[in-house]
Amino acid sequence: MNHAERNVFAEVSAFRTPPMSRFLGRPLPAIIGRAPNLVKRARGVYIVLSSYNKLYHNNLINNTQQVFSWDQGLPYQSVNTWDDGYPSGGNYWSDYTDVDEKSGPYQDQPGSDGIWDHPYVIDVDNTDNYPLVEPWSPKPTDARAH
Repeated sequence: MNHAERNVFAEVSAFRTPPMSRFLGRPLPAIIGRAPNLVKRARGVYIVLSSYNKLYHNNLINNTQQVFSWDQGLPYQSVNTWDDGYPSGGNYWSDYTDVDEKSGPYQDQPGSDGIWDHPYVIDVDNTDNYPLVEPWSPKPTDARAH
């Protein structure tokens, strides 16, 4: 992201986009895809002076650096939302493991829910509060619900 604000990046697909999986810059519309994988790149998400964006339901898998924020060390820091709240959840991070023994918005209720019990800290200003235990995939629609 380069000076981008108030965008939603959910279910992002990014394949064969060297040297990084997704450069998020300049205001862009929401990017929706069926295979939300940011895989084996130097940088899964590359951010430049961009805040107030929402990134969730993405799979960041085996990237050298899952998130790179170019503005680190500058007076202005990128601050973004990395989850869709509870119970929807955040992103899958292949470099993160924790325990999944609790559930609920504060992860303080008994029972696992597919969300790690502790947040995934990206940097001092960015946290995925509801990191996913397994890679995200769309849920089948229940035809009876219509």
